[in-house]
Amino acid sequence: LEVGNSILADLDCCHSEEKESHEMNSGQNPAMLMFEEIVIQGFGPFKESITYPLNERGLVLVKGSNQDGGSDSNGTGKSSLAMSTLWALTGTIDARPTQDARVTDIMNDLSKSTRVSLRGKIDDESFVIVRTKTASKGSLTFFLDDVDLTRQSMKETQLIIDEKLGLGTQVLSRIIFHGQHQMNGLLEATDAKLKEELSLIVPLKTWQDAATQSRKKGRALSKRVSELDGMIDIREKDVQLMKRKYEATEEAVTSKEEDMVRQTQKMAQLAKAETEDSSSVDLENKRYLLDETLHEVQSLERKLQSLLASHEEETKPIRVNLTKVESQLTELRRDLLKKQSQSDRNAAALDSAQEMLDKLKDTWGMTDSDNVDDFILPSICPTCKQPASDEISHGHLKSELKAELNTSQKKIEMISSVLHSNNQEINSIEAKLDSAEVEKNYLEMIFKQKEADWEARLELSRNDIQLARSRYTKLSSSFAGDLKKMEYLNNLKQLEATATGELQVCRNNLEMAKESRIRAKQELDNMIQNIKGLDLDRELARSQSATMSNISDYFGARGIQTYVLQNTILALQLVTQSYLDELSDGSLRLQLRLDEGDRISRRASVLNPDGSWVERPLSSLSGGQWRRCSLSLSLGFSDLVARRGRLCSSLLVLDEPLTHLDSKGRDNVGKLLRKVIRNQSLNDNIGIGGLSVTTIIIILQDLVAEELSESFDRIDEVIKHQGHSTVVVDK
Repeated sequence: LEVGNSILADLDCCHSEEKESHEMNSGQNPAMLMFEEIVIQGFGPFKESITYPLNERGLVLVKGSNQDGGSDSNGTGKSSLAMSTLWALTGTIDARPTQDARVTDIMNDLSKSTRVSLRGKIDDESFVIVRTKTASKGSLTFFLDDVDLTRQSMKETQLIIDEKLGLGTQVLSRIIFHGQHQMNGLLEATDAKLKEELSLIVPLKTWQDAATQSRKKGRALSKRVSELDGMIDIREKDVQLMKRKYEATEEAVTSKEEDMVRQTQKMAQLAKAETEDSSSVDLENKRYLLDETLHEVQSLERKLQSLLASHEEETKPIRVNLTKVESQLTELRRDLLKKQSQSDRNAAALDSAQEMLDKLKDTWGMTDSDNVDDFILPSICPTCKQPASDEISHGHLKSELKAELNTSQKKIEMISSVLHSNNQEINSIEAKLDSAEVEKNYLEMIFKQKEADWEARLELSRNDIQLARSRYTKLSSSFAGDLKKMEYLNNLKQLEATATGELQVCRNNLEMAKESRIRAKQELDNMIQNIKGLDLDRELARSQSATMSNISDYFGARGIQTYVLQNTILALQLVTQSYLDELSDGSLRLQLRLDEGDRISRRASVLNPDGSWVERPLSSLSGGQWRRCSLSLSLGFSDLVARRGRLCSSLLVLDEPLTHLDSKGRDNVGKLLRKVIRNQSLNDNIGIGGLSVTTIIIILQDLVAEELSESFDRIDEVIKHQGHSTVVVDK
C-alpha cells in the first residue's frame, strides 16, 4: 500500500484524479463544437470552389447523380463532400483500403492544389481552419476568436487544434464521422482495440501511468537483481582467485623458507671448500720450473737444427752424384731398349728375306747347291703355267730367275750387315750399364753408411728433446691444474659473495611473502563480506521487484482499470440498448460486460415469438441484425462521450448506414435520427443525453434515397458532369 501510494504521489495524480472524477460525475456540460459551413476547392472530384452549409439543417440526404453515363451514383463525390470536414479538422478522411495499402489521395486530378476552409464555434468562440495541400507540400492555419494560433509547422498547429477540441482524430472519426468503412468498427474490434477506444472516455490514464511506472520500476529492480547476480558471480570468481592467490602466498612463504635453508647450507659448503683447496696451490715455484724446462727444450731444438744442417751439408754431394748416376742409368736403359727393338725388327726382316729366297728356289725346284747359270729350267713356267718351247723363252725365264735370286741375296746381305751393327751397339751400351751400376752401388753404400751415422746422432738429440718436452708437459699440466684451482678459489669467493647477497634476498623475499600473505587474507575477508552485502541487496531487490510486479497488476488492466471500466461498460450497454430498442422494436439485445478473463464480452440475444430470449453469437446474426447492433453501438458511444462531458457536436455524418436493412429497419433508422435531431427521449427511462445534433448528413445509394426521400428535411444532390462534381444545396 505504501509503495502504491508513493507511486501515485510521484505522479502527482491523486488530487487531480479526484477532481476529474468529480467533474465527470457532476454532469458538467461537455465542450460544444458547432459547425457553420465548409468551403472546398480541388478536393476529390470537386475542382471548382464549393460552399456547403453545416448548421441547423436537420436531417439531410446527400445523393448523387452521374451525368457522364449510367445511373450509378458511385464516384460522384458524396463521401468526399461529407468527409471533407474531417479532413479539415485532422488531415485524414475515411480510410479506404487500396491495393498498395495507402489512403486514397484527396487532390483533384486536374488541380494543382487542394484547399478546404471550415468555419464554426467552440464553446461560442468562432474558429476558422484552412488546410491546403499541393503535390509537394501542405499548410494549415487556425484562427480562434480572431486570434491566429498558427504555428511554424503543420504538426504544431494540429496539436493546438487537438488541444482546443479536447479530442484527437480517433475520437472525432468515432463520434461524428461514421464512414462506411468504420461503421462496424466497435462491434468487430478486438478486445484490446475496444478497451483502447473506451480509454478515451474513461479516466484510466492515471492508473495506466501508475501501472507503467510500476512496471518500469519493476524492470529497473529486475535489472538491478541481474546486475547484482552478475556482480556476485564476478565477486565469487574473484574470491576463488583470491583463495588461490592466498594459497600461492602460503606456498611462497614455505618456498622462501626452504630457500633460506638451502642458501645457508650452500654458504657453509663454499667456506669449507675454500679452506681445503687453498693449501695445495704453489704457482710461483711451478712457474719457475716451467720456464727453465722451456729454455732447455728450446736449446735442444736449436742443437737438433744444427745437426740437421751438418747432415745435409755432408750428404748432399753424395745424393747429387747418386742422382746423376741414376739419370745416366735411366738414359742407358732407354737406349738399350731402343737398340734391342731395332735389332728385333732387323732380325725379323732377315728371316722374312731368307724365307722369300727359299720359296723362290722351291718354286723353280732349285737346291742350295745349284748354280743359276747351270740350272736347267723346267718345260712349263711354274708361275704362269705356260710352256717354254723355244730358246728365247728359256733365256728370258732364266734372266728373270737370276735377277730375282740376286735381289733376294743382296737384301739378305744388307739386313745382315745392319743387324751386326746393332748388335755391336747393344754390346757397347750393356758395358756402359754395367759400369754405371757399379758406380751407383758404390755411392749407395757410402750414402747408407753416412745416413746410419747421422741417424744415430739425430736420434740421440730427438730423444733428449722428447724427454725435455715430456717434463715440460707435466709441469705445464700441473701449473694449469693450479691455475684452475686458483680460478676455482676465486669463483668460490665470488659465489660466496653472491650467496651472501642471495641469502639477504631470501630474507627479504620471505618477509615480503609473509606480508603478501597477510594482505591476501585481508582482501579475501573483505571480498567475502562484500559478497554478503551484495547478497542482502539482491534479496531486497528481488522482494521489491515482486512487490512492483504485484502493484503493476493492481494498477493494470485486470486491477483497478477493470473496476473503473465496469461502470463505463455498463453505461455504454444501457445507452446502446436504448438506441437498439428503437432500431429493432425491442427484439434485439446487446450485452456488454467483463468476463472472468477481464475481456469485454459482446453477446446478442434475439426475442422469440413466445416472448423468450435466445442468446446468439454475433457471427450468427443476419446482416440487418448486425447493422442494427453496430449502428446502435456507434450512436451509444457518441452519446456516452457527450454524457461524460468530453465533446458534443452539432454535426453527425453517416455514410451508407442502411446497408442490409429491410424497409422496416430503414424506417426505424429514420425515426431514430429524427428523435436525435429533436433531442427527444428514446424511451421512458433514458433520454438523448449529451447529444445536441442540429445537422445529420446521411449518404445513401439511389434506390434507397428515392424510397426515403420524404423522410428528410433537405436533399442535397452531388452532380458529376464531364469528370467534375458540383453540389445542388436544398435551402
